[in-house]
Amino acid sequence: MQVVDDYIDYVRYVRRYSSRTVEIYQDVLKGFIRHCVDGGESPGSDADSPADAALLSALTPAQVRNYEVHLLDACRMKPRTVNQHLSALSGFCRYLIARKLLASNPVTGVKRPKQEQRLPEFYRDEALENYFRETAWWAGRESLDLHKGEKGDLARNKVTREAYMRRISRLIISILYSTGIRRAELISLTRASFDPRRKVLLVRGKGDKMRTIPLVFSLIEEILVYLDAVEMLMDGRYGPEDPLLLTPAGGRLYPAFVDRAVKAELGSAEGISGRLSPHVLRHSLATQLLGDGGDLYSIKELLGHASLAATQVYTHNTIAQLSKVYQSAHPRAKKTEVTMKINVQSIKFDADVKLLEFTEKKVAKLDKFFDPILSVDVKFSLLSDNANKNVRINVTVPGTSVVAERNAHSFETAVNECVDILKEKLTRMKEKRNE
Repeated sequence: MQVVDDYIDYVRYVRRYSSRTVEIYQDVLKGFIRHCVDGGESPGSDADSPADAALLSALTPAQVRNYEVHLLDACRMKPRTVNQHLSALSGFCRYLIARKLLASNPVTGVKRPKQEQRLPEFYRDEALENYFRETAWWAGRESLDLHKGEKGDLARNKVTREAYMRRISRLIISILYSTGIRRAELISLTRASFDPRRKVLLVRGKGDKMRTIPLVFSLIEEILVYLDAVEMLMDGRYGPEDPLLLTPAGGRLYPAFVDRAVKAELGSAEGISGRLSPHVLRHSLATQLLGDGGDLYSIKELLGHASLAATQVYTHNTIAQLSKVYQSAHPRAKKTEVTMKINVQSIKFDADVKLLEFTEKKVAKLDKFFDPILSVDVKFSLLSDNANKNVRINVTVPGTSVVAERNAHSFETAVNECVDILKEKLTRMKEKRNE
């Protein structure tokens, strides 16, 4: 259909969307046409062909809703994916309106499926730092000895191939985590993209927009070591317009290669779990930068986001930190420190030092279950037969108190049982207070 071809050319050459985005838009429009267009011609349309006219006549809220139901029920797509389809279809409709081929956007009249709010996954900074320490040898110049005497092919023999795979895989992790670039942006890097003199990486992002990303010294050094290895193996056949990162066969990286490298490297790394994906490394950098006090606008520019809303999703991990700062710094949140007083009384006998120390140590742990505890009164009693011991513990908190009492063959056992009871009571009080 001519109108579809014109739109695809528009998003590819005018809007300069990435090839992957253009491919998605094509698939969405093909899917809508297959399901909703019957080939009929709409009378009085300004479209250039009967097929175009049939498509325009199908662009109604009822048909779009029918297509939405088809995606959810027949295709069993998730709400998130269906919303992406509807967004692509809405963009096509806006293009038609601008060309005066459509009066209004039918997608806006369709209620979209509710999707679950999904927070970005991320790896802990400590786990990633541990990974980089464990694999540091592959980023150093000592490892270049493995490539001496090997020229002309990155994958000439098994030893060279394995050594090169470890080197390139670690470098993929380093670049993704240190710069936060997307997988497609990583693949598109050329040798000219790397400027060690200015200590930057030139990245072509979505919409062919260029951005400059500063590089840390350790990453610059790792890339330089990698380039030396490639020069040795390629025998000088490596120019500035060649890909910065090469497969063992000497070609440009491709999505599946990057995915496999990330899974192979992080799959056995200690402390790293969950989804093993290049994009999670991007999430991890954004989360770490925000947690360390980076401002949203700077992180937005670093990640190449078109809007601040896309960056704000990474604030998920800063709420706990914000709460901690609030509690420690806000004048109305500060509270006077209350020292819990522990009073021990023994009836008709003198408690030894060992029993007193044991009791104070056990009772002191109660402040973990309720805050503040004003005082704790412990009473030891010998029963008439002297075979059993009685312990009664009274815990005073603001406005009330809780009591536990137990008999046992030893004071220590009775203390333990009382403390367990009090832990449960204090926990329930705390939960009720916080409701």
